[in-house]
Amino acid sequence: MSADLGASDLSFVAFQYQLHGVVTNAMIMATIFRGIIVGEYFYFENWFFETLDGAHERFSFYSIYGFAAIMPQIWTLQTQYLARYPVDLSNAMTIAVTTAFAAGNIAPSYYTQDGGE
Repeated sequence: MSADLGASDLSFVAFQYQLHGVVTNAMIMATIFRGIIVGEYFYFENWFFETLDGAHERFSFYSIYGFAAIMPQIWTLQTQYLARYPVDLSNAMTIAVTTAFAAGNIAPSYYTQDGGE
C-alpha cells in the first residue's frame, strides 16, 4: 500500500508540473505529510491491531477491501485536486498548516505515554 500511495502522490506532483509548469507548496506539503503518515503506520503497525477495530476484526472486510481498494483512491483525492486546481499558500499559511500537522501528529504519543490521562 505505501508504494502505491507514494507513487500515486508523486505522479500527481508530476501531473501538476506538466499542466501548470510549477509544483505548489500545498502539493509538496500534502505529499510530505501523507508520506509521514503512511511511514508511521507501517512503523507502528502493531498499534493498529490494539485499537477497537483491529482487536475485533483481525482479517476482515475492512482490512482487506479498505486498505487494498479504498485507501489508495480516497487518500489521493487531495493531490488529485491540487494537480488540477493548484493552490499556492502564503508563508504564514504554510507555517500554520505545518504547525497544525505537527501538533496533531505528536499529540497521540503524549496520550499513549501517560495511559490516556
